[in-house]
Amino acid sequence: LRMWTRKADEKNEAMRVAIQGKQYQKMTDLLNNAKYKINRKGRGDDQRTALHTASSCDDKKAISMLMQQKDIDPGIVTSENMSALMIAAANMKLEALEELLSDDRVDPNQRDLEDQTAEDIFEKSSSGTELQRAKARMLFQNARDRQKEVSSIGKVGILIGNKSYQDFERLDGSWEDLDAMDVLLTSSGYTIYKIHDSQDILEDIGQVMKQIEESSMTHLQLLYAGSVLYHTTVSYIFIQVMGATGAK
Repeated sequence: LRMWTRKADEKNEAMRVAIQGKQYQKMTDLLNNAKYKINRKGRGDDQRTALHTASSCDDKKAISMLMQQKDIDPGIVTSENMSALMIAAANMKLEALEELLSDDRVDPNQRDLEDQTAEDIFEKSSSGTELQRAKARMLFQNARDRQKEVSSIGKVGILIGNKSYQDFERLDGSWEDLDAMDVLLTSSGYTIYKIHDSQDILEDIGQVMKQIEESSMTHLQLLYAGSVLYHTTVSYIFIQVMGATGAK
């Protein structure tokens, strides 16, 4: 048992280092390892999960990869009773806030020991410019509005944006395209899943599909924004997915 615990701690530390170093392939390897436990906390005074680390690093890609795991619990708190969302709010981590608040499994109403929500913590924070604070308020408002809306069962949007490439310049506009489509589809009642800088689009879509109840999907919107070199391959993947789901 002691050896198993040590091995689990080593994998937990390896994930922390991978997130901090933006080593996404290493993250993927760990996530695919059956012995890695995504909700495991650090030992001692750490008490953080991988999601806490990704939130602290304001790493949208890392958060997206973690949130695609069906067993993840975004409500886990640290020794200071802070969820990943609360950490993002307290430190004005806008990329993390946006990614976390886009997922319905993240509870914006979760409270700490002082009965504060993430939004309460954000309002008390002195960090960030006025423009950043305005954007954060908008993200919280959108999350509240989405909670109030009557859910349109079966309407799913999978948005994929690749902006980082080895052989040519970054395509920053691809993620902006995803954000614009997110606003449009969310307003039409779609549940949105975002995938950033995918190295295996079919695998990442498969991970999203595992989170959706079987036979519950009636409409599926798929968007890819990125290099035109991948468009033919992506189109083939989309045809496979649409055919497999039977969604409109």
